[in-house]
Amino acid sequence: MQPDKQHLHNRILVIFRRFLREEEELRGLIDAQGADMTVTESKWQFTLPSLYVLCCTQDSQFAQIGYSTFRKLLYRFPTNKLLAPFGGKVMVGKQRSNVNRTTYELRRV
Repeated sequence: MQPDKQHLHNRILVIFRRFLREEEELRGLIDAQGADMTVTESKWQFTLPSLYVLCCTQDSQFAQIGYSTFRKLLYRFPTNKLLAPFGGKVMVGKQRSNVNRTTYELRRV
């Protein structure tokens, strides 16, 4: 049985909200991901593949849907609208020709 996509998108939002709340445990997980993820005072930079790996460590259902479905989840639901009440916004940091190499940023707004 395929995991519920709404549930998985909500799990992504939970991870984003944890960053916005400055949870130290999440910061440690981000730091452990390496060069494809960095955190500054006001933003979290990541590539989609690195975000997927992090999400897989938090919920094994992400591995069941695979990376391409994970990417679609981010675009299918109104992520920024749902993050706005928590003071966050995801935006493109550095555009690359390959979406997997593009850097995204979760910013506090």
